[in-house]
Amino acid sequence: MLSSFCAARKESCSFCSGEALKMRAGKTNPISVSGFWLLLFVSVGTLALGAFASLWPLSETTKGSLIEIHISLGLTAGIFLVLQLLLISFPAAFGAGDREADGKRRTAAKLLRGVLYLLILALIATGLAGTYYRGDTLSFWGHPLAAWEYVDLSTSDLLQAVHRDAGYALAAFLGAYVALALANLLWPASPPPSQGELATVHAAGQSDQIGRLIADGLSQNFRFFGAAVFGPSFVSASHPACCSPSAMSAIL
Repeated sequence: MLSSFCAARKESCSFCSGEALKMRAGKTNPISVSGFWLLLFVSVGTLALGAFASLWPLSETTKGSLIEIHISLGLTAGIFLVLQLLLISFPAAFGAGDREADGKRRTAAKLLRGVLYLLILALIATGLAGTYYRGDTLSFWGHPLAAWEYVDLSTSDLLQAVHRDAGYALAAFLGAYVALALANLLWPASPPPSQGELATVHAAGQSDQIGRLIADGLSQNFRFFGAAVFGPSFVSASHPACCSPSAMSAIL
């Protein structure tokens, strides 16, 4: 039953098309997973530190030191982002790629990761540009960066506003991704069938098909046997005149 059904719908059946085996064979790259969560943790720390330095009443010296750490963390997140994108773009060079699997959760996770990457990139770009246009000197963990000579306070204010709104958006999408990860951890989806399970299902389907063919052959043989044995008796019982000895002798 299963074999004939899958043969008719090979494109849509994961068992016969081999998609289930492909899903099972895929492996998650631990380096990519660790790098992604490290990127998220650094991003959360950067957001928290920036919000604290902006909203909490602090002295100018303390606020300046926290902003420098905030900028350094943001640039560190940018480095992690570049490495993460390299892992995604060249999976063969850095190990196995992400496991391919169907499902709404995995699709939602991929979309959320893409949005997070874009927001982190936007935060880094707007933060750096806004600081440069304000005329401030930037440093990366104590190492001064190249200065920007052109100062435009209106452009700096606009970039800082976009930077702030992107931070709120990043915090919201980070919460959504963490909630999705917790849901997947607490209520995991059914894993794809293993190769042994697929072999068992295929063997059961082939056994059903063989049994059905044997049953069809036996029924045809019994019908032929019944017609050969009981056919003349039925004819003689229905038409005794045509099958009497006198009629047979006349025919002979």
